[in-house]
Amino acid sequence: MPRRKKVTTCRGIISSLDFHMGLVEVKNELGNHRFTILPENLSDTDGNFIDLDELRLGDCVLISEVGHIVSMKVLKAV
Repeated sequence: MPRRKKVTTCRGIISSLDFHMGLVEVKNELGNHRFTILPENLSDTDGNFIDLDELRLGDCVLISEVGHIVSMKVLKAV
């Protein structure tokens, strides 16, 4: 029987970026959260893949976590 994977989502604003490590810090009403984003898991609202260096502080994003895989969708760029 397959194990169910926990799915969590959060929405927030990018407050910190580390391009070398692929770390993105997102600030929301629950506080700050750090995520490691792989380039293949980063997209815009149309589903187009974007590069990590295209992200800017203040971008509104949606983070989805399934198991150990984190994907990020940019909802609104500044």
